[in-house]
Amino acid sequence: MPKIKMTCPHCGSDDVTRDCLGRWSVERQNWEVSSELDSMQCEACDREIGSDGFDEVPVEANTRDIGLAITSFLEGRRFSIHQENEDGGTLDPVADAAIEAIDASDPDNLVLVVDGGQRFTVRVIAGAR
Repeated sequence: MPKIKMTCPHCGSDDVTRDCLGRWSVERQNWEVSSELDSMQCEACDREIGSDGFDEVPVEANTRDIGLAITSFLEGRRFSIHQENEDGGTLDPVADAAIEAIDASDPDNLVLVVDGGQRFTVRVIAGAR
């Protein structure tokens, strides 16, 4: 799902707030929003926002977003390992592997650990076209 940010329709700032009611979750041990109230405020221009609400502005994905999306897509999947021939084509698979772990501590450079202990680094490069 593409990310968006909420901005003030008057000044364009994304320093905006909305009043909410929260309920304590014993299971999760934190406050959870149980309902949103009508009161919306822009902290930058100190305006109260009416019922039209904030503007929704799309946010471009960055390498961290893409790396984390790849991580959630790949976890627990099996794939075939292929080799290239001299012409750059793909030969028949030489092995099947399952992803045992993904180190996403640096989402720009994911480290995939497959069964058998092999490690592969996947470099994520995001940019506008």
